[in-house]
Amino acid sequence: MQIAQITLLGLSLTTVACAATTSAGQPKAPVRGGVLEFRLDSYDGDTVEGRLLLGATVDPLVIDTRTWQGLDYSKLHACDTTEPLNYVHFAFIIFPARPDEIITLRPGMWYGGKMRFPISLHWKPDVFGPDCLEATLRARDNDERLIAELPIRVERTDKKPAPSERLAK
Repeated sequence: MQIAQITLLGLSLTTVACAATTSAGQPKAPVRGGVLEFRLDSYDGDTVEGRLLLGATVDPLVIDTRTWQGLDYSKLHACDTTEPLNYVHFAFIIFPARPDEIITLRPGMWYGGKMRFPISLHWKPDVFGPDCLEATLRARDNDERLIAELPIRVERTDKKPAPSERLAK
């Protein structure tokens, strides 16, 4: 009887260890019900600034509130083209968040704030991007799971509108 218990205990521990090893290498399930909204404040050919809202509708979201650490962009291209722009994507190394900097958004809750993305197309400070660009914003939770993606289109806000043809004559 004692041998059977020891064998059963050993088999149980082996099964738990194998299950832990197997699940550790598996990607985590995506977050369900994440919502991302964006409103442009300005784009000067170099930097996109705007306001973001992140909401939960199904799963709770655990996010770092410091500087939108889980937010990035991809698929950057000039409007009306499909050719990707070569840009310098900045990555920042930051210290781990303190517990008071991590929040959980439960279904029905929203978190918002201002964001700023440098869109550096070259290392030269006097080279600017196109007057209109498109990209995909992506938000991730603290476990790097995708919360939501949002295609955006931004146009320069620092240029005066072109005069109408009627006034030009």
